[in-house]
Formats: sequence, structure tokens, C-alpha cells
Amino acid sequence: MPELSKRIQSIIPSPISALMDRARKLSAEGRPVIDLTVGETGLPVPDEVRSAGIRSILLNETGYTATCGTPELRKKLGERYGVGPECVAVSNGAKTILGSLLTVLTDPGDEVILPAPYWSCYREMIRIAGAKETVLPCGAETSYLPTADMVRQACTDRTKAVVLNTPCNPAGTVCPGSRIREIASFCSERGIFLIVDGSYDGLTYSGETENPLSLLNAAERAVTVYVSSASKTFAMSGWRIGWCVAEPCVITALSRIFTNCAGCPSAIAQAALLKGLETYPEAPGRIREECRRRCGYVAGRIRKTGVLTCPDPEGGLYVFVRLPDGTDDLSFTEKLLEDQNIAVVPGSAFGLPGHIRIACTKPLPLLKEAMDRLDSFLAAL
Repeated sequence: MPELSKRIQSIIPSPISALMDRARKLSAEGRPVIDLTVGETGLPVPDEVRSAGIRSILLNETGYTATCGTPELRKKLGERYGVGPECVAVSNGAKTILGSLLTVLTDPGDEVILPAPYWSCYREMIRIAGAKETVLPCGAETSYLPTADMVRQACTDRTKAVVLNTPCNPAGTVCPGSRIREIASFCSERGIFLIVDGSYDGLTYSGETENPLSLLNAAERAVTVYVSSASKTFAMSGWRIGWCVAEPCVITALSRIFTNCAGCPSAIAQAALLKGLETYPEAPGRIREECRRRCGYVAGRIRKTGVLTCPDPEGGLYVFVRLPDGTDDLSFTEKLLEDQNIAVVPGSAFGLPGHIRIACTKPLPLLKEAMDRLDSFLAAL
């Protein structure tokens, strides 16, 4: 058999997916595993959204649509972000868009500033595009998010883009609007792109705006590319629908990739999302409140341990736990699964060892059971 490409041999599978698969395998073998690895709300899709998808099927509206989404959906999304439909592209989930964007925005050898903790897929997406990641460690003192000064110091002549994820996966913190403006201003001055991943923007609890684009001036918006998704806000993870807001030239470039590699997004998912946007924010309101309640509960239990700490959950689905100094997060995670049947993700998967990420994606009774088991585990240690 011919040898596979050197590029693909250098790419590692998602560690989160690997841990999820392992947890499911153990569950299938009869182990009472509580899987807190994957960022999926586990909540039902709002009735209005689900009904719109069913109606699309019954009306046989299931053919190909325009490559970057139906005109109606692009117009509605544009209204949400204060732009025209020519500034919007819809595709098969935020992951498809982010991977395509890095191919659109970077050339081989370019550098992308990647704050850590980072969603594990970012690094591999950058490498698939042929670019190089410049990892920027961010600790609790900056809410696990970069500052403009940190970005400035990490920037080189080869820097082409900066990735900013807010609400942050895994930290659960939200970048203040003032900080977003400062970073966008620097990117504008240097002529580099700012990729803002707002996939959790509908699950923001901190009071910060869900639309950071509204904070930026024209020059800052010109270098900013905003990505979001229906997976969290509307609990539509399996429907695979996401969108991008950017300058028309970026949207046109994305369409070249979509046309050749992705085709169009699902007509059914687009119809469902359009209905969701028409009922926003009422439709996903209960999803946001339930996620807030779960994250708040877990964070409170973590603080009561006396040996673990975590930031306040300001958005998203996660609690990012700092382990005692010197603790190996990989060993901790492995032992927690073996001893107490709790599956979490080690901070090393996000570029920041010494932490674990807990996905607060189970009903409260199961989260209580998981925290009780964690208490027992810590007591044994």
C-alpha cells in the first residue's frame, strides 16, 4: 500500500473524542461510568425548532441549497450581527467552518497565536492548514484568556491570525468587551486576522454581550472573523449547523472551499435554525438557564473540596478545575476513571497541564453523584 501523506501522519485524533469513546466502551461493558467529557448539552431541541425541521421534511424541502446557506437564513443571521447577507456563510457546523477558515486565512509557514487553554481541535486545524501554532499560556490571573499585551508580545513577522474563544472552552470564562476591543485594535494595526469563536455565545451568563462585533469599529471588524453554532444555543449538536460572519472577500473565499469539499449545509437544519432565530431568545432560554444551574452547582461543589479551585462559570458548559500543585493531570484523570468511574478531560488536552475539564452536561442528580464520588476519591488520596 502507498504511504499516507506526512501531513496526516502528524495529526493526532481529538483527545476528547478518544476519552468519550473509552467512556462509552466501559459503559457498554457494564461499568457505572458518568461521562463528563463531551460538550453536548444533553437537553432537547426547543419544540419550535424541532417542529420546523419536521415540517421541512414533510414538505420535501430536502434538496441542495445555496453553498453558503439559504438567502433567508443568511439575511436573518446578518440582522443578528448587524451586517448584510453577503457577510454571512452557513455550513456544516462550526468545526467545518473553523478548519476551512484557517486554510483561507493562512499560508504554509504562517503563525497563528493560540491562547492556552485552547479547544484541542484548534491546534490540529492550524497544522492541517500548513501553518504553525504559537501557544500563549494564559492562567487564572487573566481568566484563562489573553490580553492585548500578551498577544503583542507573542506576535512575530510571520503571525497571520489570533484565535480567541469566548465563552472559553474549556475555562468557562468570558472575555470582557474592553479586552476584545483592545485585541481587535492591535490586530487591525498589525494587519492580522482575529478569529473569534463564539460557539457558546448563546450560553453567556456574565452579562457581557453575545455579539462582540457590535463593540468594534469598521477597521477592527474588517480583520475580525466571527464563528458561531447552533449546537449549544439550540442543543442542535447532531444537526451540524454553524455560521461565519466576516468581510465579503472572506465569505467568497470560504465558498470556494465549501463548493469543492463540503457542499451545502443541510436544508432541514437550516429551516430549523431559521425558526430558532425567529424565536430568539425565548426558544433557547431554558437551555441557557439549565446549563447555568448545572455549572454553578459543580463549581460550588469543587470549591467545597478545599483542595481544588476553579473560576466562576461565566458561560458555556464547563468547569475548569485547577489541581493541587505538582499533580499530574493525566494520572489524576486515569485514576479517577478507574477508581470512581468518572470520565473527565485532562488539562493537557487543552495545552494547560495541572487542570481537568468537567463538562456539566448531565442532569443534576447525576452531577451530584459524580461530585460525591469525587469527594470520596479526594478523601482516599
